[in-house]
Amino acid sequence: MKVQQLYKLDKILQEESGTLQNLQKDKELLEKALGGLRHKIQVSKGNPVETDKWRHQQKLLQKELTRVRSLLAHNSKVSNLNRLYGTPH
Repeated sequence: MKVQQLYKLDKILQEESGTLQNLQKDKELLEKALGGLRHKIQVSKGNPVETDKWRHQQKLLQKELTRVRSLLAHNSKVSNLNRLYGTPH
């Protein structure tokens, strides 16, 4: 019975680790995309329509980045508690 519990816990921890890695990758991609948009906004300052388009895109990416950071923080906390107490969420 203990071996099955350990196997189950190990599987859960591996899944959580994969989720955390994916969220971290998403965060990095969003940050990189935002950096590119900041550059496009600077370059397009002479064209208000284009600047507005990039600013709208920037707001959407910032909203998504906030969501990903929140999920990353929550999942990191849950993962740490699971490791500490050995319980699935």
